[in-house]
Amino acid sequence: MTIDVPRQTVAMFRLPIPVSAMPVLLDTIERVYGTGETMMRPQGEFFTIIEPEGGFGPVKRTRRRPADPDPDDMLIRDSDSPEPGSWTFTFQAGEDIVKVISGTLAAWFDQLGATNYVECALATADNEPDWTFRLQKRVMPTPHDLRLTAETALANLNTALEQCLDPDALAEVHARAAAIGGGS
Repeated sequence: MTIDVPRQTVAMFRLPIPVSAMPVLLDTIERVYGTGETMMRPQGEFFTIIEPEGGFGPVKRTRRRPADPDPDDMLIRDSDSPEPGSWTFTFQAGEDIVKVISGTLAAWFDQLGATNYVECALATADNEPDWTFRLQKRVMPTPHDLRLTAETALANLNTALEQCLDPDALAEVHARAAAIGGGS
């Protein structure tokens, strides 16, 4: 999100804040200042709410009952905006959520027989794959690392093969390969 014109800050909140509290905070802003599309600006351990571009609309009169606190709710720990239109959030998940997620991911690896990474395509409603989701074990090599290792091994094998063959025999191998379409 880009903020072109400086607008008034109407609220500032210190992190951490539970994710489930965000609707309550925005509802409170609408009941105090009025309705409108407010903007949020991350600033490290704080984030600010900025007034809507055209100002606030009518004040909201209805109240939302806040949800009961959930010990498994994720917390927004930190926020940053390294460039306009870009946000980075650091989340802290409740312990039970982390156990469920890590158990699910481990089961995904086990069911597929994966040892390093699993990958799936994520599609939109029109079934066009828009994204590739890759989950990789932290201590294992990336697909790029594996490719580099294979390329290095191939180069080493070719070097060893060239050293084992005398030049005349090597020329004959290249000639035969070229004759059957394998190149040189």
